[in-house]
Amino acid sequence: MLIDMRSKDNTNVPQEKTDGADGKRNTWYLRFGSKKGNFRIYITIENGNAITNDVRKDDNNLLRKGRYTISDINIDSPKAVKQAIEELSMQPGNPEIYKGYNFTISGFQTDPDSYDTRLLLRVTGISPNSPNSENESLRMHAFFDGKTGEMLNASEMTGYDEEGRSMWRYIEPKH
Repeated sequence: MLIDMRSKDNTNVPQEKTDGADGKRNTWYLRFGSKKGNFRIYITIENGNAITNDVRKDDNNLLRKGRYTISDINIDSPKAVKQAIEELSMQPGNPEIYKGYNFTISGFQTDPDSYDTRLLLRVTGISPNSPNSENESLRMHAFFDGKTGEMLNASEMTGYDEEGRSMWRYIEPKH
């Protein structure tokens, strides 16, 4: 069962500003686990080749459990990135800092009163309000329901606080 999957920037292939602009990346990192927590496998897909990175077994069922089947995912990243660009004016990252558009499919906690997770696709790019007055590049996230494809919400970084933590605000899509 799927734990999560995400696109990766640190690859053997040079990354460009437009990487992910079509919703596709050449490198993905996938984590799978059993329902019981007794088996886990990490896989990297790079340029169409699957590489097994780590396989673990645990008789005490202490490994991270898989929660989702691949058939639970009913959204694709090309459609999501297109919508994020159209409705949020999201831009690709700079190749020296944050490369192109990036994607994560995972269970996210959406209810602060529950430990339950919801399968979401997060598209990450750069805010159209970037750079800010301190010339900082500002990231932006758009969250889509992994099962329905609906854009749920979006947020953009506004800068950093005195202790260096990033600050964020919710933004409304244009639709």
